Amino acid sequence: MEHQERLDGGSVDRSVAFRYHQQAIVTGRALALPHGKGGELPTQVNFPDNSITLGLPCHSVKSMLPATSHSSSASTETAPDSRRTAAAADTESEEDRSRRLANEPVLVYTSLSDPRLVTTSISRPITRALVTAAFQTALVVIAVTGGTFVPFYASSYVSTPTSTQYVGYLLMVASHALLLLGVYYHRVELLTIHTVILTAIGIVVLATGLMSLLDVGVVLLCLPLRYFVEDIRSKISPHCFMLDSPRSLVLLPIRVGMGRISNLSKMATDDKYDRQIRLWGGHGQKALMESKILALGSTSVISETLKNLVLPGVGNFTVVDDLPVSERDLGQNFFVRREDLGIPRAVAVCNLLLELNPDVYGHAIVENIRTYVSQRILSLPPGAVPPFNLVLVSMHRCGSRVAEAVNEWCKATGTKMLLVDSIGFVGSVRTYSASHCIVESKKDTEGDFGVDLRISQPFPELEAFTSQVMGSRGEKLDALGGAEHAHVPYVLLLIAALTKWRLQDSRSPESLPSTAEDRRAIKDILIGWRRSPQEENFAEALKFVWKIKPYAIPTEVEHILVESHERFNDSCSNFWSMARALAEFSKRHASHLPLSGVVGDMTSDTTTFVRMQEVYEARAKRDREEVSNILSQLGKTVPEQYIDLVCKNALNMCLIEYTTVGEEWMRAVHMGGVELSGTSQVFRQEHNDCYPGPDDVNELSSIANGLIPQLSDKGTVLGESLAQELCRYEGCELHTISAVIGGVAAQEGVKLLTHQFVPLNNTFVFNGIVGRADQLTM
Repeated sequence: MEHQERLDGGSVDRSVAFRYHQQAIVTGRALALPHGKGGELPTQVNFPDNSITLGLPCHSVKSMLPATSHSSSASTETAPDSRRTAAAADTESEEDRSRRLANEPVLVYTSLSDPRLVTTSISRPITRALVTAAFQTALVVIAVTGGTFVPFYASSYVSTPTSTQYVGYLLMVASHALLLLGVYYHRVELLTIHTVILTAIGIVVLATGLMSLLDVGVVLLCLPLRYFVEDIRSKISPHCFMLDSPRSLVLLPIRVGMGRISNLSKMATDDKYDRQIRLWGGHGQKALMESKILALGSTSVISETLKNLVLPGVGNFTVVDDLPVSERDLGQNFFVRREDLGIPRAVAVCNLLLELNPDVYGHAIVENIRTYVSQRILSLPPGAVPPFNLVLVSMHRCGSRVAEAVNEWCKATGTKMLLVDSIGFVGSVRTYSASHCIVESKKDTEGDFGVDLRISQPFPELEAFTSQVMGSRGEKLDALGGAEHAHVPYVLLLIAALTKWRLQDSRSPESLPSTAEDRRAIKDILIGWRRSPQEENFAEALKFVWKIKPYAIPTEVEHILVESHERFNDSCSNFWSMARALAEFSKRHASHLPLSGVVGDMTSDTTTFVRMQEVYEARAKRDREEVSNILSQLGKTVPEQYIDLVCKNALNMCLIEYTTVGEEWMRAVHMGGVELSGTSQVFRQEHNDCYPGPDDVNELSSIANGLIPQLSDKGTVLGESLAQELCRYEGCELHTISAVIGGVAAQEGVKLLTHQFVPLNNTFVFNGIVGRADQLTM
């Protein structure tokens, strides 16, 4: 076996390590890691020299099974090897023997449920349970068939059983069928039912039907039988193995639910997440709960970021770090405790984070970050599905070289990345996603969330409905009652006013107001129709006269439609398939996108509003069907829910093309406080990833001048207060600043994972010295 770097077992709380490993096992099962023949799963190995390894790398199933040479059926071909091994052992020196024993694992935990191992382990308790059940059944048969016995309360023999004995004993024998079925099919629930029935019958017989020593024997046999069944049940439950040697096996149960992944859709609508579901919907919550996050580092800002992702219910997280908890951590990281001193910091942080939300799975990997990145991330074969949706990178622990390498991997695999840093009173968040596509940007477009009402160019059904309610030019308004007049939707008022305005001065049917005078003329028409200043529907119409304007596709959306011609291919995502279909739809409909069907709130009576809403929804449905037909013609199959979602938000789509960290650091940038981060990274590259100290202020300033020479003569490249701040903290994190940065980073992480709202593009910098925050595009 190949193992990762070991830890000194004396510095690790073994109980904490085992609790961590149980969490890792649960995570492994939830992620549906390959198991079975040749599969790999998380392991923990303890060595005789009191060292320990945790988490990954995994060990294969075969490496934990008895070797062929150990069995009685070993072939003769292995005999020479065995003899050579024995001979080598005889000539082995004491020093070599000690070295060999120090490198042989004596204890391995794994979550593998290999039938070969399970069957071997549970065969003995199954045999004991079946023998006990058979003996108990024999006693029951003697009792219910009239076997003679002397009751406790009589001196003569009795041969007829009581009715209580008949019912109780027959049910007891029948329950043994559940035992056989549960053992045969490895069904925990059948064994549980058997145990409950057996216990209940034993208590009833003990209380009401105990007549002789024969009955006492039947009841007493319930105790060992119940113990054996419980042993079997615990071993076929979700578990991990404790393998002392290839020949001995003990199973340790883990009492956890294994159905979490299949219940995501149900949990996404649970009351627990009701408030946030109002923000990003059930589908957004489902995307969040299916996500897998990798955190490179367990610093204060990483812990705060994970905290704000665990609370809303992110699916899975992994923390990688090899540093132990130190006294310094106690003053800057709220997710470590004094009793955690000496244990891996990743384990301590992971344990406390998991207490925040029982729906979240997480585990820690105690391994050098650079080793993990090079061996576990960058070594993945091209085209492999990335194991994580989002990578959190701590600049404090990783440094610029690792961050740049991870960013390039994220670019190649389409994985999102958040680069976070916090030094003293200064912190930053850097987002990255390869071509981030957003359908639900939820922009506050001109105060009405981009609602497409088609007031300027109403479709025929909307014109007919307007004519039905108030006349095409408002001629029916005078006939309406007071309540009806005050509840005509402002959309209909504007359509009728526009029609009447077009008839004035013989304007064309497509004319739209283009000047303040034109808009004033439409307002005069509305004021002429209004009966009272208290009519809110007319106040809304006067307020939204500006909505009478030419229909135009937003520039960002137009860019996506044009880009879709190049990005559309056989392997493109659903987003680009939909973009290509929308481009074709726009071409067919005079540069119009599908109607969203969304009608915002407005003053109206219920009947009229519902009827108007039905008109919009009917037209939107027809547009969606046409888009679906276009997709079929293009040879693409897209889920109906996604088609509805894109058509509903067609005017709000967004595309962000991020630059990588390497591309950013190659540029000379001077923006508020960003030069602080760039200068710091150059210093760390030159000093083996060490942060500048109090004596490095001048060197830091000279580095900044070298980065941006055209500003060095003005003395504004790196402010003195920022340079001193960076140097006097020597890379130390303040928890309050980390909390701010962690909150911002988690917010951007949710945006990236759910593909909702518009994330940072691409850097957020917080300067706690002056209380200023800036969003910058690098």
